[in-house]
Amino acid sequence: MDMGGFATVMVILMMVIVAFAVVAWMVGQRAKEKREDEFGKLAASRGWQFLAEDNSYAKRWQGKPFERGGRANNIILGHHRNRAFCSFQYSYTSSSYNGKTTTTHTHNFMVVVVSLPAAVPEFSVGAEGAFGGKVAEAFGFHRINTGDDDFDNTFKINATTRTSVVGCCSPDWSSC
Repeated sequence: MDMGGFATVMVILMMVIVAFAVVAWMVGQRAKEKREDEFGKLAASRGWQFLAEDNSYAKRWQGKPFERGGRANNIILGHHRNRAFCSFQYSYTSSSYNGKTTTTHTHNFMVVVVSLPAAVPEFSVGAEGAFGGKVAEAFGFHRINTGDDDFDNTFKINATTRTSVVGCCSPDWSSC
């Protein structure tokens, strides 16, 4: 193959790659629009408000996971059982460098904030690790258990004050 033929093949190959990238982006945009439409319909059906994106929600709170700034999208605002709430998807990216390559990670969280009738200590509920906290206990870390075995084996509670958080997450808290 001569240089002219090689150049033609390379141009065609680049055009195919660009066309594929454009189609992939369009499919992603349509999926995003469909998801936002579904969130909007759900919110409207319950008298709630939907915002596709508002990054000010990513800056309203401190501590994990809000330590790095980030993005807030698919925000739903409203009242449920006479309590104001907002929920949103929060994400941020971080990079690590191993001396040769840089790797970028996207961290995704679902955040739910509920207005409560009284002050409670700051705490978070997250997925329990693969060993159910047993390794952490072996190294002297103390679990916060609610008394509900299913809940305690599925989730972990992080808090600065142990005793008052247990009352917030006791087995009868779901009736609140």
